[in-house]
Amino acid sequence: DISKINFNRQSFTTVVGSPETVSERLCYWESSFTQEQIDSMTRVLNYFEVELYDSSPEPLYEFNKQ
Repeated sequence: DISKINFNRQSFTTVVGSPETVSERLCYWESSFTQEQIDSMTRVLNYFEVELYDSSPEPLYEFNKQ
């Protein structure tokens, strides 16, 4: 049950100087892929009918909203 995971807690593995917020880390991570790689991952999600994501780096649904 992922609803109990706190995605907004401070990361203990974040390197000093790297993005701090979840959104900043996701955008940083996304920028490391080419558009072709992103399209390929999207096709895999679509094939398995995973509907939690679109072209945004964050899930379409908030599971741990406080």
